[in-house]
Parts: sequence; structure tokens; C-alpha cells
Amino acid sequence: MMYIKMMHMNTSFTNRIFTSLDLDLSDRKIKRIYNQSLNFGKLRA
Repeated sequence: MMYIKMMHMNTSFTNRIFTSLDLDLSDRKIKRIYNQSLNFGKLRA
């Protein structure tokens, strides 16, 4: 359940940042950064 909440938070937070900065997700570099930010906090040691 925590994984689902974290993914929802990451998606919401990432979408808010990318829309406020008016970034174009069709650019490959921006899309890569977008996908990396969705996975933020997913891996644990």
C-alpha cells in the first residue's frame, strides 16, 4: 500500500512541477527526467 501512495505522490508532484515550468514532454531529455522523477524514492538499500 505504501508503494501505491508513493507512486501517486510522485506522479502528482512531478506533474505539478512540469506543468508549472511549462516543459514539453515530447523532448527525449525532458521525458527521461520525468520518468526518473516518477521513480524517486522507489529503491531502498
